[in-house]
Amino acid sequence: MRVTTPSGVVEGAEGDGVLLFAGIPYAEPPVGDLRFQPPRPHPGWDGVRDATRFGPASAQSPQRLGAPLPEFPDWSEDCLTLNVFTPGVDGALRPVIVWIHGGAFTVGSGAMSWYDGSSFARRHDLVVVTVNYRLGALGFLSLDEVDGAQPGAGNNGLLDQIAALRWVRDTIAAFGGDPGRVTVAGGSAGAISIDALLGMPEAQGLFHGAILESGAGQPFHTPHVAAQVTALFLEAAGVSGVAELKSLPVEDVLRAQGAVAAQLRTTPGAVRAEDGRPVTSAFSPVVDPAAGPRTTAPGIPILLGTNLDENGLWSVMAPELAEEQLQRRVSRMHRDPDRLLEVYREELPDAAPGDILSRILTDMIFRIPAIRFAEARAASDPDVWMYLFTWPSGAQDGRLGACHLLELPFVFNQLTAAGVTEFAGPHPPQPLADRMHDAWAAFARTGDPATPELPEWGRYDASARTTMEFGADSRPVGDPGAAARRLWLDAR
Repeated sequence: MRVTTPSGVVEGAEGDGVLLFAGIPYAEPPVGDLRFQPPRPHPGWDGVRDATRFGPASAQSPQRLGAPLPEFPDWSEDCLTLNVFTPGVDGALRPVIVWIHGGAFTVGSGAMSWYDGSSFARRHDLVVVTVNYRLGALGFLSLDEVDGAQPGAGNNGLLDQIAALRWVRDTIAAFGGDPGRVTVAGGSAGAISIDALLGMPEAQGLFHGAILESGAGQPFHTPHVAAQVTALFLEAAGVSGVAELKSLPVEDVLRAQGAVAAQLRTTPGAVRAEDGRPVTSAFSPVVDPAAGPRTTAPGIPILLGTNLDENGLWSVMAPELAEEQLQRRVSRMHRDPDRLLEVYREELPDAAPGDILSRILTDMIFRIPAIRFAEARAASDPDVWMYLFTWPSGAQDGRLGACHLLELPFVFNQLTAAGVTEFAGPHPPQPLADRMHDAWAAFARTGDPATPELPEWGRYDASARTTMEFGADSRPVGDPGAAARRLWLDAR
C-alpha cells in the first residue's frame, strides 16, 4: 500500500487487517551542524520510500531501569521518524492517538512492541502514531548560557514532539486519520512531556485530548538547574563550547551523559534546585517559572493516573531495609514523619520497612503530583478523569506489585508482546486488558473513557475525588488512600 505525503511517497505493509507505515521521517536528521538545533522540515525524497521497517531510536546507552523489559533498540542520531498503524487509507477520518514513549528522557523507542497500535486499529477503528524524539543530552541539554545561538536546546526533545504533531495535523488524513480528533498520550517521561506540551504555545491546537500515565505533575528543570547539569556535562565531555560538542562522536556524548547521571545518583547535592533540594534527574524539559504563566490548553479533556506500587520497579533491586533506616529516610521527606509512618503502617499492617518506604516513594513521586495536577486542572476544566492501576505483577515472586510501566501492555492490549511475561508474570488477565484498552479507545473517540463494560466513571474533582480502580475488579473509588493524601497535601 502506497501513500503520498508532502515529503514523498511511502510504501507500507499489511498484516491481519492493519496497515503499518514505519520509519517515516517527520523532520530533517538532526546531525552535523543540526545537532542541538530545533527540528527542521524534512527536504523530502524522490521515488518510493520503504516504510515497512521501524526507524532507529534516539542515541542511548543500555540501562537497567528495573525489572526485565523488552530488547534494547537500534539507535542513531538520525532518529526523527514516526510509525502509523491504520485500519485503512480509504479517505475515512478516524480518531488518532499519538503515543510519546517514556524512558527517563534517556532511553526508549516508539517501536517498542508494547506500543504496537494494531489492536487499537483493528478493534476500535483508530489510527495510532508512535514517535521517536531526541533523548538525553541531544534532546534536553540546555545551552542557552553557553552559546546564545542555541536558544531552547534544552527542549529540543519537546520541539521534536511538536514537529511530529504538526506532521500529524498536515498529513494524517492521507492515512485515514482525522487531524481534528488527535489525542496525545504518553507514559512516564512521555506523560511529563505532555504536561510540558500543555503549557507550550507552540503546541496549542495540535491535539484535542491528553492521556498522562504515571508522569503528571512532575517537576521540570528550571534554567538554574539546567545550567548546573550543563556545566557538569561539559566537564565530563572535556569540551568548553558548542562547536566542540557538535563535532564530538556521539559515543562520547553518551559517555558524558552517563557520567553526569551517575554523579547525580551517587552525589546528593551535585545539582540543587533553588530551594536547596538535591536534583537526581540529569535530563528533563526546562521551564522558566519567571517567564510568566504557562498556557494550560483549556478545553482539552484529560485522562490521567498512576499505579499502586510505582516504585516497585526499583525497590525490587534494593537491599533489605532496617527499621531505623526507614525512619531516617522518612524524616527527610515530611514535616510530620511519625504521623506519615503511622498512616502507611495502617494501610500496610504486615509490610516490611522496605515495602513501606516503596509505597511512600510511590505516593510522593507519582500519585500525589498527579492528584495535584488533577485538582488544579479540574478547578477550571471539568473534563478530568483519574485512574489507579492496582493489579499486581506475578513476576519476581510478586515483589514488583502494580509497578511503574506495568499497565502499558494492558492499555495497548499487547499481553503476548516481548517481555510481558517476564514483567507481568505468566498469565496476565485479558479481561483487564480489554477494559483498559476499550476505555482508552473511548476517550480517544469521544473525550470520555466511559464504556458499557465499566461502572459509571465520574469526573475527578476535589470533593468526590472519583478514581477508577483497574485491578482484579474495575470499580470507581472515592478518594483512595485518603489519609495519606491529606497528609501530603497538607504539607504543601
